[in-house]
Amino acid sequence: MTKILSASWWKAAAIRALRTALVVAVPYVPISFLGDVSYITLASAAALAGILSLFTSFAGIAEVEGEVQPWYFAILSRVVKTVAQAAVAGVGTAVLFSGVDWASIGSMALTAGFGSLLLAVIGQLPEADKATAVVTLPADLMIVNTSEPVVLVADVEDSSVEAEQSGKY
Repeated sequence: MTKILSASWWKAAAIRALRTALVVAVPYVPISFLGDVSYITLASAAALAGILSLFTSFAGIAEVEGEVQPWYFAILSRVVKTVAQAAVAGVGTAVLFSGVDWASIGSMALTAGFGSLLLAVIGQLPEADKATAVVTLPADLMIVNTSEPVVLVADVEDSSVEAEQSGKY
């Protein structure tokens, strides 16, 4: 409970909520320009997604609690949460439950999930373990075709990559 009262928790929760609201709003923008959906629907979906993200943060924010997650798990967790929040926000913008356009909500939720995936790959996730992130190999590294397995060992601190060739793992 004390972490929820801290400034670092609120900052991390606000960043996550803003990020979710923006990613959810993006799929609504093109159809708002065409006039199929009003800007009020766009704003309400984004606001509701931001509120849902804030509520999701009450379950815990890994980087505030000092937890480190594998990079792939941190991305998967963010994408799944964003898709769920976008779907609920899309349903929440309908006047009646019978008026929900499920195909549009599904495509917008998946688009928001794809946007969240892109942001996670491009940006740095604070809860992700830096050692499990994708390593960019230098341009002058020569890959040799061999029948023996090659294991790449990455040292994250000094960004060096060494290849070890061995007959067994």
